Amino acid sequence: MEVFKGAKKTLAENKIGLLYFEVTFMDMYKNLPSFSSLYDVAIDNGFELITIYPLKYRNDKAGWTDVLFKHKSYK
Repeated sequence: MEVFKGAKKTLAENKIGLLYFEVTFMDMYKNLPSFSSLYDVAIDNGFELITIYPLKYRNDKAGWTDVLFKHKSYK
């Protein structure tokens, strides 16, 4: 979430075409933002979810994955 905060101006100016980052679905590290909060930031800044890469599992539960978002104006 700190990266999004630091890129607030750049995101607002539509200077970023793609977002690629890892998301987690379980408590693996302290203070990680939820997938839904990261998703909301991307959507609120004009991005669309393109793909969710294959999930990694831990103890038979979805643990983490990478996601790719594309800005609606990016060609």
